[in-house]
Amino acid sequence: MKKVYRLILVCVATFMLMGCGSSSSLEADQEVSEVDEIDQEDVEEIEDFDYRSVSMKQTTSTMIAEEGYDRDFDTLLIRFRTTGALYAYYDVPYEVFDELSEAESQGSYFNKYIKDMYEYEQLETGEGYEVVPLYHITTKEKASYAVNKGNFKFHKMSCKYASDQYDVDYVSDSKEELEELGCIACKICKP
Repeated sequence: MKKVYRLILVCVATFMLMGCGSSSSLEADQEVSEVDEIDQEDVEEIEDFDYRSVSMKQTTSTMIAEEGYDRDFDTLLIRFRTTGALYAYYDVPYEVFDELSEAESQGSYFNKYIKDMYEYEQLETGEGYEVVPLYHITTKEKASYAVNKGNFKFHKMSCKYASDQYDVDYVSDSKEELEELGCIACKICKP
């Protein structure tokens, strides 16, 4: 990713030099040739990254099931416990991965220092992955909160959106746990 930004800067500089007439045609051709070489290197680098080769480590987090890091590509991999989906976060410094691994609450650390801070991509949907259940799962009759599948909004059990017709994925008796998992509180029932 860092090379992509450098490539963009080289392209902009080349365009500006060509447009201002301060560069000869030969120099401009050489710069374009250099850009082509860098572009080819970026393509090869992107093709070299294979997330399946990254060693993943199980966690005890209620939000993150597995985590891994590729130092060559500065890429953090996170598999979420509730869905099994695997995401790649790009250009993440190793120190951030290390702090995440050591955090008392990995979910809180993720929400504060990683989520929406780095470019990311979903690599796997989690289909076929055996999702490990939450620690505070309870029976629906005893539950305080229900979470909708897909949008991860949580509701009081008395909320109309907590009914089965709205595809409730799981129930919990811990609001703190749901917030740590990144679930969003319903704006109607305000749990």
